[in-house]
Parts: sequence; structure tokens; C-alpha cells
Amino acid sequence: MKVILFFLISTIFSNSMSEWINSNKHIINSESYQISCKEKIETTIGKDLYYNLNNLNVIYFNKQIRYESDDKILIINQDSLRMLNKYSNQVFIDNINSKYLPLLDINPLDILIKSSRIKDDIYYFKDPKYSVEFEIHFSDKNLDKFEILYNDIKIKLSNIELCIIDSINALDYFQLNDSSSEIFDLREFNE
Repeated sequence: MKVILFFLISTIFSNSMSEWINSNKHIINSESYQISCKEKIETTIGKDLYYNLNNLNVIYFNKQIRYESDDKILIINQDSLRMLNKYSNQVFIDNINSKYLPLLDINPLDILIKSSRIKDDIYYFKDPKYSVEFEIHFSDKNLDKFEILYNDIKIKLSNIELCIIDSINALDYFQLNDSSSEIFDLREFNE
């Protein structure tokens, strides 16, 4: 079914997007993949703009996500969220809530398929269920930039690299080495 969708996308979308999809369909079709990129998070508080720059590595495997930036590691699955703050060496464990469900529910392929072109090689998609907006920028047959707008937070991903991960090694990615960390289990306060 995904192969048919790729051919459909190739005929509908611009050459840059369709060529990018064709060259990466082995990754998009896989059940596990890794995304490495630069991340810029922007938020406005009052009249001031604040931003945070990170190197980002995201691993998706078996409906689990490992999000690792310069300052934290988040492991998200259907049951819980575990966050390790690298600077304070503290681990926070919480129930998964609606704030993080879009990360597990939104399929990147659906975003590409349902996007509509707003300029030459810029595509837009809005997920009405979670009020998340996506803007996808292509240039020279490459995925140039991916922007996410969620509430008042804008996340810009650039220098994006995709690859398939080895499923045998992936299981280790979803464990936090937290034996020396101070652990705060917030699940008991949310019941």
C-alpha cells in the first residue's frame, strides 16, 4: 500500500519532494528509523523571544521514541515518559499525557501525503486533532527544513539526516542509565 502512495505522491508533488521520497522510501517504509538534525526551539513570553539551540537525535522504534538533545533525554512510549536532565542528573517519570501523544500518534508519512503546497517547494499540513502545524521545506531534492508550530512554540529542524536503525541494538536505546541519578516518579501525584 505504501508503494502505491509513493507513486501517487510522485505524480502530485514537485520534483524535489517526490525525488526525496523516492530516495528515502526504504527508510520511510521501515518500522524503525533515526533522525539527526539541528533543532531551534522558539517561544515568545510577553514581548520577548526566547530560543534554545540543540543537536538532536531522535530514534523511533516499536511505537517508542528516544529524543536526545544536548541537555536531556526523553523516552516516550504508550505508558510513560522518562526524562533525564543531563545537567542535574535527575530523572523524571510521568504518565504519558495529551501534550506528548502527538509524537506517538502522528505518522510522518501522513504529514507528507496530506500536505498541500503553499509555495514552490514548501508544503503545509495541520493536524486538527492536536492543533499542530507542520511546514516542510525542500531544496535541491533534499529535505531542507521541517518546522513545527504547537501552541506558542515553534520548532525548526535543519541539517536533517535519516537512517534505518538496527532493531537488535535499538532496545538498548530505550533504557536510561540512571543508577546514579536522583529519580522523581510523578505518576503517583497524577492519579
